[in-house]
Amino acid sequence: MFGYVRINKAELKFKDYEAYRAVYCSLCRELGKRYSVFARAFLNYDLAFLALFSLSVSDSALNFKKGRCPFNPLKKCNFSAVSSAEISDAADATVIMSYYKLKDNLADKGFKKKAAALIMLPFALLSVRRARKLNPEIFEIIETAVKNQKEIEKSNAKDESRSIIDLSADSSAKAISQLIARRIEDDSQKNAASRFGYNIGRWVYLIDALDDLKDDIKRGNFNPYCVCGNFNMPDLEKIRDKAKSDLIQTANQAILAYKQIEKKRFSAVLDNIVYDGLFSEISRVYHGRKINEEKPL
Repeated sequence: MFGYVRINKAELKFKDYEAYRAVYCSLCRELGKRYSVFARAFLNYDLAFLALFSLSVSDSALNFKKGRCPFNPLKKCNFSAVSSAEISDAADATVIMSYYKLKDNLADKGFKKKAAALIMLPFALLSVRRARKLNPEIFEIIETAVKNQKEIEKSNAKDESRSIIDLSADSSAKAISQLIARRIEDDSQKNAASRFGYNIGRWVYLIDALDDLKDDIKRGNFNPYCVCGNFNMPDLEKIRDKAKSDLIQTANQAILAYKQIEKKRFSAVLDNIVYDGLFSEISRVYHGRKINEEKPL
């Protein structure tokens, strides 16, 4: 469920790309400082977006400076010289979500996912125990979402007023909604951020479901778009079209809420992600990724 909320680099000015990289690298360093060097392996675009958005609506002081990248000493990168609550929150959410994602992968029927999860899970377990102590509120938000998600998947819960797709996406959507809006004090801005976060969380869940659709059908894993069993290829294409339509509609709902949010910085980068990145990613996943492009964690 990670790695989909990305910039559209081709449409981003160099100075704005540098600003995005600075937040991304700041989160990477915070993971290393707050947890361990191994925790940096959990760094992903979605939680970098959380840090970026949270910083954009806050008054936290940022003092970017240039330094050597720990993983590539020949390369210099900008990063925040001071820790902020927003970056720390994103780091905590990163290790907690990664832990549950690895546990989910361990239950998956795919050999590669299981093998990777077995290797990384011990490091994630150490980090998540620390995260639970450092940030119990975020831990509870994510843990509750995971538990609710599993209950829905096990029971294929039905509701006359909502489809299985809506029900399945609801837990993730609520979690991201709470994470994005939790530090905003103004009621109207908090409401707008909450709606924006809900639709971003829903979008991430649905695009992951589309991305995994063929594998889930093949392996018999839960997927809200194929809970009724196997499909032949014509049916599969109709389902993929349905998923694409849902994603576009959800992205448009996110935009409506996003327009009501007052940003204090990083507006150009966020605009790029929301107006361009979401739709570029829909196209990329719908049409299939490049052969040499790895799938997000």
